[in-house]
Amino acid sequence: MSVPAPMHDEQRLLPSGALSLLVHGAFVALLVYTVQWQNRPAAPVQAELWNSLPALPQAELPPPELAPAPAPPPAPEPPRPAPLAEAPPPPVKPAIVVEKAKPLPPDARKLPDPAAEERARLAHEEAALKQMDRDLRAQAARDQAEQARREQSEEQRLAQLQRIADARQKADAQQAQANLLRGAQDRIIARIRENTIVPASVPAGVEVVVKFVLLPDGSVLDGSVHLVSSSGNPTYDDAVQRAIIAAQPLPMPDDVMLRRTMRDIKLKVNNIR
Repeated sequence: MSVPAPMHDEQRLLPSGALSLLVHGAFVALLVYTVQWQNRPAAPVQAELWNSLPALPQAELPPPELAPAPAPPPAPEPPRPAPLAEAPPPPVKPAIVVEKAKPLPPDARKLPDPAAEERARLAHEEAALKQMDRDLRAQAARDQAEQARREQSEEQRLAQLQRIADARQKADAQQAQANLLRGAQDRIIARIRENTIVPASVPAGVEVVVKFVLLPDGSVLDGSVHLVSSSGNPTYDDAVQRAIIAAQPLPMPDDVMLRRTMRDIKLKVNNIR
């Protein structure tokens, strides 16, 4: 006959429950014992009282010691030698000794460093490029300065040529103006000579200087004829002044500016036979 499953489980759990109860009981007994041992009352202290101290037992005295025999007199000490001169103390070596660097083996000295050589090569190339750039800039600056100097020199040369041309043109214009003025004056002098009545007593070659105001139409302003320098012959001087009034209108140039220049005119009239 088979045992039901619940009863089978209860039979299996009985030993485990008994063991658990036993362990818990032992643990509770240990706790109780520990608490009682820690709370145990201390033992009472007992003391004895004495009215007087007990007599100490007398110690046995040691036997008297005999006096020692006198010692013999000490023997005289031999004379001590004179102390030698103390030798100088040895030189004190420094505490720190610098060891000389050990020379490297030949192979270790000459080992090439590719990275250092590459850096040196790059630095050399960079320095060469910078120097080339400086040289090019300096050459460009010199070329620019030379070009500016040439342009300035050319400008100065052209300006000088222009000044010379202007001066020459002005001189030519002044010369042309002077020639025109001289020609106009010569025509006026010739007209005055035609109207001058010269007595036979007047010698040839005498010269008189007169001035007057000449209007643009060739007429002479009234009362403007004056004698500037006499010829030394009053008869000839008077004859020239009368001829100026009689020769009106005097010949005038076509140039308006030249006419204005001839307004205040001064002429030299000489006697020509």
